[in-house]
This record gives sequence, structure tokens and C-alpha cells, in this order.
Amino acid sequence: NMTKGAKREYTARKASETGNIFKQCARSLGKGRSHWEKECRVRLPHCLVPCLTCICVTIKVVILQLIEPLIVPIACVAACISCLARFVHSPHGEDLVYSCLECCEITDDGIGLYWEVDWWRKHEKGEI
Repeated sequence: NMTKGAKREYTARKASETGNIFKQCARSLGKGRSHWEKECRVRLPHCLVPCLTCICVTIKVVILQLIEPLIVPIACVAACISCLARFVHSPHGEDLVYSCLECCEITDDGIGLYWEVDWWRKHEKGEI
């Protein structure tokens, strides 16, 4: 039989593994998007890069507009669950709100709305 502390640690580890799968997937997609954009910029004629930037930013804004209305309701529900879990000293869901917000942050970074600015500074202006 597991002690109460051991059960809590096991449950937290399992939840962390599930969350890490999503985070790894989101990070991988973000890296793939970044790689694709870099390749396009290298292969396109220099004069067409601003058009690619416009297209990419437009697509990213549309995606963010679809995702962002979901963040507040999800965060509110997750906060209530976290509050209740902490109140009853349950190991399940006590940090759910922070995990949800972390996933939102990783997703936002993966979309990379302002990625083009960093690329432009580094590759076209020569800034570091």
C-alpha cells in the first residue's frame, strides 16, 4: 500500500507526463512553423519577403482570435477546480489553473505572432 504522500507524488507525476506530452507537441509544432518560415524566407526573392510576412501575420492573428476567447473560460473553470482541490487537500488538479495558463503560453509562443520581428532584426538589420 502506498502512503498518502506517495499517492500524491504518483498522481502528480502522471498528470505531469500527460501535460508534458501536449507541451512537447506544441513546442515541436512551433519549431516546425519557425523552420518553415525561415526556409520560405531563404528561398523567396528578397522583394517578396514582406508579402510572406503579411500573409503569415494574418494567418497567426486569425488563429489567435479563434483561440483567445477560450482562454478566459478555461482559466476560470481551472481556477475553480484548483481552489476546490486545494481546499479539500486533493492532489488532483491543485495546480490545474497554472498548467492551463502554461499551455496557453506555449501555444502562443508556438504561433509566434511577433517572430518575424526577431527574424528581421537578426537577418536583415544585422542586430543581435
